[in-house]
Amino acid sequence: MAPQPFYTTALEIPTSGPSPTPYTPPFSPPPSSDSASSALEHRYLKQTRVLHTLRLILSGLFVALTAAIVGCTGDALRKHNATNLAGNWFLPLWPNGMDMKGVTAEMACAVVVLTFSLAYFVVSIPSPRAMATTRTLLFTITSLFSLAVSLFSLAYYLHRTHLARDSHIDTLQSWTCHLSSSPATVPSQTRYGNLSIDSPEGFGHICSELKAAFATEAVLVGLLMVGCGVAAAGWWVEGVVRVARRREGINNKGLEG
Repeated sequence: MAPQPFYTTALEIPTSGPSPTPYTPPFSPPPSSDSASSALEHRYLKQTRVLHTLRLILSGLFVALTAAIVGCTGDALRKHNATNLAGNWFLPLWPNGMDMKGVTAEMACAVVVLTFSLAYFVVSIPSPRAMATTRTLLFTITSLFSLAVSLFSLAYYLHRTHLARDSHIDTLQSWTCHLSSSPATVPSQTRYGNLSIDSPEGFGHICSELKAAFATEAVLVGLLMVGCGVAAAGWWVEGVVRVARRREGINNKGLEG
């Protein structure tokens, strides 16, 4: 007699008794709107913090550069006004009719940009979570207005310089730079012949100050353009988060606390 197999086939499984319970995977509920809102706000706060840091750095640079421009142009104008005694001396230091409008406008525009940049820097020192959209709006206004003022200042300064050159009129920069780079030679009746007269003391410093102010303003214009780009990035972040909130049914009030 053949031995019986130690296993049973599917046909030999008894049908009596309780049927096996089918396997059901563990229940995983879909993500709630609260968790989606939390992730969205966390990402929004992180982006806002980065933009806030960039805006603070840029506004600090705006303040430093405009303060340098005001210092250079203001010191040059102060020295000119202190030595401008054309009507009282036979040999004045400054020519009559010298064009001072370019450097004056440059200093005035720098004062305006300095005021706006310093005001934004002081207002934005607290936490970036407070009034995020309002800060973006203030930085946008500051960057655009300051860029327009600085571009006008550069254009007007160059316009006055070319106009004075065409009219054979000196500006503060052209006069001081010319005398400091090449000493004037005047005829003399002494047996030594012509005498070389050195430029007045401080003319070279005034020339350097005005050149530095113009170069600094050019750098300022470049940074203000970067600031406009950061402002545009801030509005892009605001737009993206608003669309995401509407899509997820989240209250679209932001963090205006």
